[in-house]
Amino acid sequence: MLRYHTDNKRALVVDDDPLFCFSSAISLKMAGYEVWEASNGMRALDTIEEERKGGRNFNLFVIDLFMPVMDGMQLIREIHRIDQANRVLVVSGSIDDEVIEELKSFGCRHWLTKPFLVSQLMEAVQQTQG
Repeated sequence: MLRYHTDNKRALVVDDDPLFCFSSAISLKMAGYEVWEASNGMRALDTIEEERKGGRNFNLFVIDLFMPVMDGMQLIREIHRIDQANRVLVVSGSIDDEVIEELKSFGCRHWLTKPFLVSQLMEAVQQTQG
């Protein structure tokens, strides 16, 4: 897991594609985020728990839906359980209407279909943050 250090905004990027994680982390870092990366949902949960033990929470989650070990939807369910789903930005190669309805049921209101531009990512991040 890589971490980039900046101000007090904290983001966790969860995707099994290391290039996507890296490029997203760079973009978020430039926007003032401190960024953590995880390659699957299980590693993300470990990171979330570790940070919560230290009294720290994430302001933003950028989550791919299709990953090994624990997929994005399972992770979003767990995040929702700890009441942070309203800060989730879903990114995926395919998001159909059924998936969108399930995402909405967990408080997710923002998603992007890959591939997308950095400007689209940053606009979606701003919308996710409210």
